[in-house]
Amino acid sequence: MIVAQFISKLRVELKDFPRVQRDRWDGDGSTLLFLASTVPIKDASYVVKVGGVTKTETTHYTLDRDTGELLFTTGNAPASASDNVEMTYRSVKIRDEDYIEIICDAIDYFKWKFWKMAIDTTTLTSVKDQYEYDCSGVTNILYVINLWYKTAAGSTIWQAMQGLTNWKYYVEQLKLYIDPTLNVSSLP
Repeated sequence: MIVAQFISKLRVELKDFPRVQRDRWDGDGSTLLFLASTVPIKDASYVVKVGGVTKTETTHYTLDRDTGELLFTTGNAPASASDNVEMTYRSVKIRDEDYIEIICDAIDYFKWKFWKMAIDTTTLTSVKDQYEYDCSGVTNILYVINLWYKTAAGSTIWQAMQGLTNWKYYVEQLKLYIDPTLNVSSLP
C-alpha cells in the first residue's frame, strides 16, 4: 500500500471527504489578494480563472492551501468586473502533507511498541558509491528507524550507520538517500 492509498483510507475512517467549493470575487484592476471561503484546500484540486480563462500557478498566482490566500503575481491583477475571478477547489479537514506528518509522529511515538523489520542482504553492493537506494522491492515501508550494514558477504557482525553517513527515507518516492555515499574504504 502506498501512502496515497493509506491517506485515502484515513479520510474514509475520519469522514474527511473532500467537498467541492467555488468562490467568486470582483476584480478591480489592482487587488492582488483574495481569500478562499473554506480551508484547507486539497492539493492539486483547484482551478483559478479570470474572465473565464484558466490561469497558471506560479506564473499568474500563488495559493497558500492552508490559509486560502490566493495572491496574483505583480502585473496580473484581475481586471475590473463583477464575479470575474473564480476558484473551484476541494476543501478538506486535513491536507495530505499533514496526514503524513501525523503518521510519522504516531510512528515516532509508538516505534518501540511495534515495528516490522525487513532485511535485504543483497542491496549493500548496489548502494556502493551511489546516493540513492531504490526501496520499491520492499513493500509497505512507511518509516525507516535505523540502518545497519556488514562489511563482507560472510560476516555476521552488523554495525549501525549512525555517525558514518547521513541518510533519509522518502516514503513517496520509495527511496533511501545516503550522503556521503558508502564505499569499502569509508566503512570501518
